[in-house]
Amino acid sequence: MTLQERAKFVQNFIDTHVTPVMVSKGKEYSAGVDDANANFKRTGSALGVDPLSVAFIFASKHWDSITNYVKTGGKGTLTEPIEGRLGDLINYLLILATIIDEKRNQQTATLGGQFNPLVETAQEQAKYISPAPSWRR
Repeated sequence: MTLQERAKFVQNFIDTHVTPVMVSKGKEYSAGVDDANANFKRTGSALGVDPLSVAFIFASKHWDSITNYVKTGGKGTLTEPIEGRLGDLINYLLILATIIDEKRNQQTATLGGQFNPLVETAQEQAKYISPAPSWRR
């Protein structure tokens, strides 16, 4: 496959397996609100994890299916063509990127225009760390 053929294939793949799913499922999962990532926030809130973790878990399901496809040489049991799984994974990676961008923009606003990923990481991790037992304080 030449570079030109690959570029044409990629564009066709995105037009067929990525964009239509992102548009249709995006409307469904946002539940009528104007927040495209609302599903990940609702699920994260229900489970006590951040939306980024939710999107990662959802993406992992598709990665696992693709891994099985590769391990079995395409002979494993799939409920849909592999192209659907690949398209879904691409969409989840794009969703992960939007959640990261949203968090970065929120933090930038909070920090007066400065983004510090170390602060973000520490703040996020602090949410999930249990306080030390009273005997260790």
